[in-house]
Amino acid sequence: MRTFGVEKWDDEGREVTYYTVRKDGAQETETDKFFLKFEHDPHYRSSVQELAAFILDAMGDNLGAKEEFFRFENSASALPPPPRSVRNLSFNFEGYPLRLYCMRLSNKLVILMNGGIKSSQAAQDSKDLSMKLIEANAFAKAIDKALWQKNLWIGVNGRTLESDDEEILIDL
Repeated sequence: MRTFGVEKWDDEGREVTYYTVRKDGAQETETDKFFLKFEHDPHYRSSVQELAAFILDAMGDNLGAKEEFFRFENSASALPPPPRSVRNLSFNFEGYPLRLYCMRLSNKLVILMNGGIKSSQAAQDSKDLSMKLIEANAFAKAIDKALWQKNLWIGVNGRTLESDDEEILIDL
């Protein structure tokens, strides 16, 4: 059976703690793979920097992980938010070329995953996104199951994920 780990990615924001997933045996987390893939690409560098600023500064430090900031993608969600949900902020995600899949657990807790280039109207028709979307939904379903079975739970402070094991490992 394949497993993946859930680990803390960023907990320095005043409002949100971010976790990520790491496939069994992988060197990098899924979120790190996303940012590493696009941060040095001249076509997507500014887009990925804007998304990172939205995640870490706007949500992480100031606004929290409001439900309207997330795009529904079956069991998973996606960032960036639809343009209408950030109209009073300095972010313009109209026609944004990237999607980062995630799972919003609360206003204070988000699990970031992986993503890619949205080249078609539907994510499942985008060559770079279709498998990432399938994986994100599989991760989200497995995390939901672990929460439901109480193998994983949200900590008392509402900003941590906890389990009886030192490492949080989940079966796919």
